[in-house]
Amino acid sequence: MAGKCPVCGAPLQNGVCGYCGYHEAQAQAAPQSAAAQPTIVVNNVVRNTVSPTFVRAALVSSKNRTLALILCLVFGFFGAHQFYSGRIGRGILYLFTMGLFGIGWFIDLVKILLGSYTDKFGLPIKNW
Repeated sequence: MAGKCPVCGAPLQNGVCGYCGYHEAQAQAAPQSAAAQPTIVVNNVVRNTVSPTFVRAALVSSKNRTLALILCLVFGFFGAHQFYSGRIGRGILYLFTMGLFGIGWFIDLVKILLGSYTDKFGLPIKNW
């Protein structure tokens, strides 16, 4: 039975991971310094391809938090901030339900103010 990839945990086939591209033979043949080791990005997580070191990537949305707040305050019941953040389906839902009967609008307003509001990719929107 083939082992598991030390980087992503997927099964190895002939010493090669089909998911992240890890090569068992290359990892054993030439150990490198930590700075020179190649990395891959999987689900916004930077992974070292030789050792299972995880570093959260500092990715931020291109959307502006101030504009999202203004849209939420003025047109939040119509889902303008949802359309702005790229969540079209949720924006249409807000449009027809008046911001989920005001409850969804209020929750989004608090999330924007606290900085936990995200765009359609799950990335936090930029600070003020």
